[in-house]
Amino acid sequence: MTPGIVTFPSKATVSVDIAERPEEQAKGLSGRTSLTADSGMLFWFGTRADHGFWMKRTLIPLDIVFIDYGRVVGILTLQPLDERSFRCGRLSSCVLEVNGGFCEKNGILVGDSAQISLA
Repeated sequence: MTPGIVTFPSKATVSVDIAERPEEQAKGLSGRTSLTADSGMLFWFGTRADHGFWMKRTLIPLDIVFIDYGRVVGILTLQPLDERSFRCGRLSSCVLEVNGGFCEKNGILVGDSAQISLA
């Protein structure tokens, strides 16, 4: 995986592993028992879609942040081990997974700017 950084100007910065390949995206953060406060995983799809996520084998609560054209278009907070598929109902080109409650704690809202760069 490629390291990267996602910045929400004046709010927060997250160090990420960028999951580009299908096998990396399929695994995601499943099996992890913790995640540092300022880290996460960025799913870089290369295509815009209403991407679906589930929490199968994911052991920690996560905020799922849907990003398109440098803007947050949706935020979901999901609980561990939920096998239902969740979508935000909007097109996105990438999706950020961070600790559950991260967005509320840092004041990140739909419509906020999200800048993505390689580390």
